[in-house]
Amino acid sequence: MISILLPTCNRPIYLREMLKSLRNTTQSYEVEIIAIIDDNPESNEIAALYRADYIDYSIKRRGALWAWNEALRMSDGDILIPCGDDQIFHEGWLEYALESHETRLKGYGVVGMNDLAYNGNTQLATMFLFDRAYCKNEMGGIFAPPMYKYFCIDSEWNAKAKILGKFYWDERSVVEHLHSSHGKREFDELDKEKVDNNWAEVDNQTFEERKVNGFPITWQPII
Repeated sequence: MISILLPTCNRPIYLREMLKSLRNTTQSYEVEIIAIIDDNPESNEIAALYRADYIDYSIKRRGALWAWNEALRMSDGDILIPCGDDQIFHEGWLEYALESHETRLKGYGVVGMNDLAYNGNTQLATMFLFDRAYCKNEMGGIFAPPMYKYFCIDSEWNAKAKILGKFYWDERSVVEHLHSSHGKREFDELDKEKVDNNWAEVDNQTFEERKVNGFPITWQPII
């Protein structure tokens, strides 16, 4: 079983294309989609249309970090894939990533996928998959460490896996990120919220402090 951990808020147009590409590229796999939806009835309808296996909908904003962790708690898969609503899954992405997880990492660790923006070896893999055992043993049974606002979760997952020798970037596995900073979608209210609250600077400082201290696990496990 492969679990897709999907938070979404107020991006129904992108969500539709994301789910369409996900379904089209995973037809031969046992995949469960866990959609945690905030504050958008249309997104709720789209998730149902594309047969999300679990839908948790709220009219109130709960936030992406809470949503990723809640999706993790609800998940059954041995392979876990956190994602966003502004991504496009390209043909063969999952086959390549699973192959690398098995052959390059011996079934234990983090496979970075190609977002068509960054090099996962020299920069950052913003999209990645990992196995349940690795999450429990190395990340304290959680996806989003609670001290972050939004950014640097991927940075911590990348950095810690590289330190442990349990990271592999698979350039062949393309999951395109349609981010406003790459000019692939408009700057929206969710982007503005992050900028207005200075979350990038705050989270980068938190990340550097945690890195110096060896990324300590200071939370209770979800799984």
